This record gives sequence, structure tokens and C-alpha cells, in this order.
Amino acid sequence: MKKNFDPFWLVGGLTIIAWVFCFRVFLTREAPLISDAVSFYDHLKFYIDNISRGIYPLWDPLWSCGSPNEFFLRRIGPFNPFLLLIIIPYKLGLPYWAAFASFITFYFFLGMAGFYKLALEVLKDKRSALLAFVLLSFSSLGTRVFDSYIMMFMTPAIWFFYFLFVFDRTFQKYALGGMVFCTMLLMTTYIPFYFIVIVLTFGLFFVPVFPRESKSFVFGLMEFGRRNPFFFLLCVAAVAASCVPGLMFFKQAGQGTFAMPLRHFDAAAQNVLSVKSDVTTYWAIPEDLLFSLFYLEDLRLFNFAVFYVPLLCIIFWLMSLATPLNRKLVFMFMWAFFLFLMGSPYLVPLYDFLNQHIFFFKYFRNLHFFLWLVILPLFILFVVAQLKDFLGIVSMPAQRKKWIVCFIVLVHIVLAGFLVWRDSFNYSTWAVLALSFVTFVLLLWGRLSVGFFYGFCFIVAAIEPMEAYQNLNNNVEKYLALSVYDQFSPEFQYTRGQKTILLVNEKDLTHETNARNNPLYFGTQWYNMLWDNVDFAVLKNYTFAKFVLYDRIESFDEEKQDLRTVERSWQSKLNVAYIAPGQIDTSLAGLVRPVGPDSPSPMAIEKDSEQFRVVRSDANMVKIRTNFSAEKFLVFNDGYYPGWHAYLNDKPVTLYRANVAFKGVVLPPGQQFVEFRFGQPWRYGVEVALLTFYGAFFSSVIWLWRKERNA
Repeated sequence: MKKNFDPFWLVGGLTIIAWVFCFRVFLTREAPLISDAVSFYDHLKFYIDNISRGIYPLWDPLWSCGSPNEFFLRRIGPFNPFLLLIIIPYKLGLPYWAAFASFITFYFFLGMAGFYKLALEVLKDKRSALLAFVLLSFSSLGTRVFDSYIMMFMTPAIWFFYFLFVFDRTFQKYALGGMVFCTMLLMTTYIPFYFIVIVLTFGLFFVPVFPRESKSFVFGLMEFGRRNPFFFLLCVAAVAASCVPGLMFFKQAGQGTFAMPLRHFDAAAQNVLSVKSDVTTYWAIPEDLLFSLFYLEDLRLFNFAVFYVPLLCIIFWLMSLATPLNRKLVFMFMWAFFLFLMGSPYLVPLYDFLNQHIFFFKYFRNLHFFLWLVILPLFILFVVAQLKDFLGIVSMPAQRKKWIVCFIVLVHIVLAGFLVWRDSFNYSTWAVLALSFVTFVLLLWGRLSVGFFYGFCFIVAAIEPMEAYQNLNNNVEKYLALSVYDQFSPEFQYTRGQKTILLVNEKDLTHETNARNNPLYFGTQWYNMLWDNVDFAVLKNYTFAKFVLYDRIESFDEEKQDLRTVERSWQSKLNVAYIAPGQIDTSLAGLVRPVGPDSPSPMAIEKDSEQFRVVRSDANMVKIRTNFSAEKFLVFNDGYYPGWHAYLNDKPVTLYRANVAFKGVVLPPGQQFVEFRFGQPWRYGVEVALLTFYGAFFSSVIWLWRKERNA
């Protein structure tokens, strides 16, 4: 073996192989993604499909009959250059799922590699850092890859703190650049306030526990800025630029043009992204832990969202109670404990106080995220740091070792008694407990070196998790889950979904009780109005065809008139479109006319014809050629939303809000070219410029790292 061989590559490689084997049913799509991971997969695919065609998708025509895509772009972090890695195998012919599975595996272990590097900075010991890496990799954090988008946040957050520690030690450009790049990624995520709270609470406890080091860091940063003013200002500008998309998104949310009823109902603030405190406190950290206890007593029940660490973590923690605390351990405990209290609103009123006095606490919905993002990795660092101190007793006199052996025996007996009391008969749990006891005793008796002890820990740490993951594989349903995004085609589709067979006569009234039990997750405010008030079957049948042509229009104020009028019109196929009263103007005069009793039904367009053809389209625009003998009113059953514009023969025309929630234009007779276009050119310029800037900044950090490492 080479002298400079880094054992991380061996341990890391074996860990990845074991992890991939454990989650093979998810990575090969035998089992589906669940919960938020489904949405993450869908919208990442939509983003990649469009970006690979040179389109930056600000609009999503597939979601809720057309919705702004900004919310979902924030979820996936669209400027992250690592996302573009999916395009390479995808365009080389690899199925999208395989490319996606490769990416999420890579990104998860990119975060774990960052945790190893961070642990090395904190613990100052390679074997301890490797053990921390293995323990976190085989915690239940790995399961969140398949039911959440949390790793898109956690990976850059871990690397941020690694670069922070390196910069404090070296004050090199690449370290500050790495911190800034990670901050840029985190500021363009769904809700950047998680990151802000994590950094602020880190400083809140680091400064009083390490006052001298904090002062040295501040002066060192000032000196770095004085010596490198251009680079320092570039970093400040980069962070400021990364805030622009988020600020624009929050401005949109404050205008109320889109709706998120599942998140925002009865919210305290006007911004749609805000959350009522009752929603946030309903499921927080204690609830997450209590939920997990049920599954951990019998690993055969193991499932998603269960908070779990390998049993070795608990053994290390209990045995290391015999070791004294130091400032590093005190800091980690205080930081984690504060976040635990903040995320336990039914235990202490800390969250309520912060929610009342700090504005961005109104935007948190998932306080239990702090359990996964901070408390879990901190706990692992804490117990490994304690273990490192505990192993210092190997060189103690034999007399004192006897007392330590007695303590080890006591710890393992207590754990065994607890397992018996709780009727916990997980075979792997008992195997780990027995192996742990034997190995610690052999270590203290000098029959085992510290190096072999760590090697044992690397192996045994995976035994219990592998049983848990196998049970997870057994407990999930096995089926192929395809979504509308799997069927995405660059060719324009005239229809969506399937028609619903109505069980009532077309001339009858719709059902008296037509409200849904499930509120809309995300959509325009006007589509949400239809979702809440119009029978689902009628709405689905009406929106089956994306284009409908009418001969007549009427004014309709949904705030004053019953939406049943629109519902009955759709069900009876009346040849009339409804326009918001404030939009009625002289250009509609020819369409405000009576229609006889034998008037034809509106014309739903379901395919190309000589009279109607889509000549060009992408996520953000549709261009149509029409040729009718008489004036028509065209309703495009895609969500009406500020930012959409209509053009007739390349000249701007009025875009009407038609049939409550959709887009409408007047079609003169004869051949016409009608275009619906979303957004202004400057907006696309900003997005593309940021995407390019992120890639360039990341490349610069890599270049600086290579340059300064070799200096």
C-alpha cells in the first residue's frame, strides 16, 4: 500500500457500494419515490428537459392547468451547476430515471464527503472523521433522498461550514469562495431562512464559547478584505446577486396571484408563503422523535421519515459519559439543544417568541427539518469526539482500566436490559451490542489496537442499518410510478389527461355538494377559485381540450356571481365565454350578441386542422395559426397570470381573463397568427446570466483551490 494512500477512498467506496445495495429497489425504480421527493423528481425532470433544449422554464403548463414555475425552481435550486450533470448521461441515451438516480446518489455522498472533511477540521483525527462519515451515511438521513428534497439544502450547508473552518485556519481565497458559493446555492433554495437561522444560532453560541477565536476570525477577515479588495467585493456582490431571485419570488407571493392553500390557510401574514403558527407547531421535533420510537422498537416496521442513528452512536455516547467535557463539546451541545428547544413549541415557548418578534419565522412550516439538518450531524460529531477522548484511556494504568471495564460491562448490561424490557428483538441490534462489548474489552486489555478498533467500528456501524434498510425495502409497495412529467414531450399536446364520464344528464344541474376534500397544493389564485367551487368532473372535462372557440362572450364577476353559472355553462356546452367585467372593452363589441336556441356548441380543438394549427411552442410560449370565416373568441385553457402577453400578427393585443381562470383573445376572421408569451426578455436574461455566473464562480473556486494548494 502506498504511503500516501488516503483510507477515505477505501472506506468511502465500500460505504457507497453498501448504501447503493441497501437502496437498490429505489435506485432501480422497483419502488417509487414518495412525498416531496415525487415533486422534486417531476420538476427537476421538467427543468432538465427544457434546459437541455435551451429553454429556461419560467412557466409550467403541466401543473394545475398552467402555473408559474418559480416556486418549483426554488425547490430544486435551478442555478446549481451540479444539476447540469444529469444532462450528460441523459442526452447520451441513458433513461432519465437512471440519470436522476445517479445524480441523487452522487449529491448525497458529495454531502457526506463534505461531512468527512468538516469532521476532520473539527476532530483533528482522520480515523474519527471517517467514523463520523460512516455513521452519518448509515443514519436514516439516507432515506430522505427518496422522500424529500432536503439533501439539496443539506449538501451545500455542510460544505459551507467546512469552508468556514478552513478559511478561519488559512484565510485563503478558495475557502472564502467556497463559503460564498455554498451561500449562493442556499439563498436560491425554497426557503433560505433555514440557512439563516442555522448560521445565526451557530454564531450565537460560538462567540461566547470561543471569544478569542471569534475575535481572531473577525480581524482576519478584515485583513483579508484589505489585502484582497477586488475579490472580497466580488464575493459580497455574488451573495447579493444570489438574493435577487428569492426577493422576486417573495414579491410575487405577496401579490397574491398564486395560491398555496395547504400551506397558507388562515396564515397570519398576507404573503402566500407565510404559515399560521398552528400549522408549524402541529408536527415539530418531539413529534418526529415520538413517531420514530414506534418503528425503532421493531425494525421490521422500519419506514420513511423515521429518525434513526446506528446503535453504535448510542453505545459511544453512554460509555463516553465517563470522559470530561471540553469547550468543543459544550458548544455542540448548546447549539443542538437550543435548536431542539426552538423546534419543540409544545415544550417551551421559544418558537412562539421568535415567531412574534422575527418576521421570517412566519415562513417556517417544518421545524423538524432542524432535527435532520443540524441536530443529527451534530450528535454524531459529539459522540465521535467523546469516543476519541474515551480512547485516550487505553494508555492508562491497569488499575484504572479495571474500573473502565466495569463501566463498559454496566453500560452494555443496561442497554441489554432496556432491549428486553421493550421487547426489542432485532437480531442486528443484539449482534452489534455483543460485538461492541467484546471489542471494547479486548481494546482495554491490549488485545486489540486502536486502529483495528476503528476498523471494527466501520464494519459494525453498517450491520443494524442494513437490516433496517432491508425492512424498508420490504415495507414499501413495488410498482412503477409514472407522472405526467415522465410523458413530457417537446411537441405541443392539444389535450391533457382523460375525460371523465359524467353520470348526470348534460341538461341536469351538477351535484349539490361539489367542494373537494383536498385543497389545491399550488396554482394561480383564479384556478384555485375554480378548484374550490366547481365540480371536479365538470372542470376536468372542460379543461381536457386546451383550446376552445366561442361565438359569444358575457361579463362575469366571480366575486358577486355564483360560479355555478360557469359550471352549468360548461356542463351544458353553452357557446359563451365569460370575461371579467373590468376587461370588457370595444374590441369585444362584435361578440356581445344573442345566440339562438339552436346555436352550435363551442368548438374544442383536439388536433391540428386547416383552421387551427400550433406552429411553435415551448414551456413559455405558444404560437398558433388560425383561419376562420367569422370572428371568434379563443380561450386558451392555461392559467391566466400576470406576465402573460398576447400578440396578433406580431402586434400586442389585449389578453383577457376568460372563464374565470384562463387566457382569452379575440380572433378576427381570415388567416391570423396568435402568440401567447410569458415574461419579458430581461427576465430570461437575468435567469440565464445567474445560471452562467454560478457556473463561472464555481469554476473559479476550483481553480483557486488548485492554485493555492500547489503554491
